[in-house]
Amino acid sequence: MKLIEDFNTVPSLVFIAMTRIVIWAWNLPDIVRSISQLLDTLGEIRVERMWKDIVDQVRVIVLTVADIPETLRSELDAVILPVGLHIRQMRTFVSYSPYSPSSFFEFPVNCWTSYGTVDTTQLDELLVRDERRLIGFRYALACHDCFEDIVEELFHELTPTQVLCFLQMQTQKELLSYWTHRVTNDLFNFVILNTPLDVGRGPNVAHKLAFKYTLRDGSKTGIRYFLDTLPFNEFEYVSNSFLFYLEERPITLFNRPRYLPIPPKEHYSDSMYFLLSTFKEEQRNNILPGHHTAVMLNFLMYPFYGLFSRYGNIWRSNFSLECFYYLLTEIAKLQSLNTNFLDYRLFADLWSICPLEYKIFITNHDIEIYVATGDRSAHFMLELIRDLEER
Repeated sequence: MKLIEDFNTVPSLVFIAMTRIVIWAWNLPDIVRSISQLLDTLGEIRVERMWKDIVDQVRVIVLTVADIPETLRSELDAVILPVGLHIRQMRTFVSYSPYSPSSFFEFPVNCWTSYGTVDTTQLDELLVRDERRLIGFRYALACHDCFEDIVEELFHELTPTQVLCFLQMQTQKELLSYWTHRVTNDLFNFVILNTPLDVGRGPNVAHKLAFKYTLRDGSKTGIRYFLDTLPFNEFEYVSNSFLFYLEERPITLFNRPRYLPIPPKEHYSDSMYFLLSTFKEEQRNNILPGHHTAVMLNFLMYPFYGLFSRYGNIWRSNFSLECFYYLLTEIAKLQSLNTNFLDYRLFADLWSICPLEYKIFITNHDIEIYVATGDRSAHFMLELIRDLEER
């Protein structure tokens, strides 16, 4: 079962059909309720035991669906866990957001892209339009997604105290500040709060700053908004200057007061894919120097294994010894955790294009580490290399 292997492509019909069945199972009421209970449970061991039980329950449901050919059952089983992880991350993002009610305020995660990621645009719009949710959360999420019309609607429901709070320019609240300044026709002060400027000058400087923060916050919907509203040369300039924001997902506590939690890493990978999809190949090549390895790491995640495999070969001349070693190590870590790469031989493919002198150095380096420290990761990497060399 093939995943997407290039930008702006559509996965196979088999993949689309398989994922739809799995998504249906994960959104059955009993499963949704079980995830809510998991999110309200303390203790890592207990939580992971509950998660395993939920995954097993979904697996039983999916694999007992009638009319599934035996030849497709293994492929169907392969997408159960990654789809579930995307749903768990999305539910966690919302459940630990400030202003949000208990995780028992349940909702299904049934908005998806054709290539296998949560469609955050559709799902977030449902959340911000849900009047049962508190206005602070709805407004903050609308600002995060750059839902222009909804931001303007919800602004009038804010209290004066909330408006003053959201006008403040603080780390992790920049988009809140931008949109609140914008609705109050005060973008000049937003720009002043951001001096010295690092996005160039011109009449769109406030919007360029906001686009920069959109990248930092991993908002795919926000990227789409500024693609439609900024002149393309300015969109490209900010993308080139701040692509690294999508590489370096910030780490903060989910329950930081008055803040939306940092979106999960899956959203950053999807945002990276969407951003690079907006450029033609020549334009991508202009903004990628210095970022190839980080982009590859973003694609070392379901459903982007096909892109990792394809572009590892295309971009191989841009990888230093350190880059090859880091990428191989990260694949080995995932493989040691029994990650299902859906028939993609990521370690073998990357090792096959690794220059001989790099292979020798990497092998000797891990031998030294293993002999000196008994490091299990080095030992596992050496076993993978040995298996390939013996074929």
